[in-house]
Amino acid sequence: MKNAIFLTLALLLINLEINAQSESNSDNTLNYDHGFSAEVFNQGGYGFGIGGLIGKNLGNKTKANYSMGIYTDVIMGDSPIISPRVKFILNHSGILGIGVNFANNYRSGENDFRITPEVNFSLFGIVNLYLGYSFNVNNNAFKDLSEYRIGVNINFIKNNRR
Repeated sequence: MKNAIFLTLALLLINLEINAQSESNSDNTLNYDHGFSAEVFNQGGYGFGIGGLIGKNLGNKTKANYSMGIYTDVIMGDSPIISPRVKFILNHSGILGIGVNFANNYRSGENDFRITPEVNFSLFGIVNLYLGYSFNVNNNAFKDLSEYRIGVNINFIKNNRR
């Protein structure tokens, strides 16, 4: 749990440092959007997640957008579950898309690793409403977590448009 919290804080600090740097030499930088992401969801228990993300064309109304984020979730089950997670999203024309989550749910020394394909309804990659179905990989499923995951994700991004 401490490692997951430390990783999330480190990513947020790196993001703040990147935002604070001047863009005086734009030829040597990657042209990606980056920022902070917050999420609320239900997966048999209510949960919330925070993380950092990078992507391309987030907020663009005419092009497809995609992003990758690293999150830390807290799920309120029988007892709290901590879940470090990686998420990939691709939205066609900024409205309808697909995604996948790789989450390692942790509680009291036990792990429940899940892969969750998702369908996204998006507002140009800034706000996403999603529905997913998770597959338990390690056959150690927590009984209080559902296979279905529904939630809302809001991305606070810095666009690198040139």
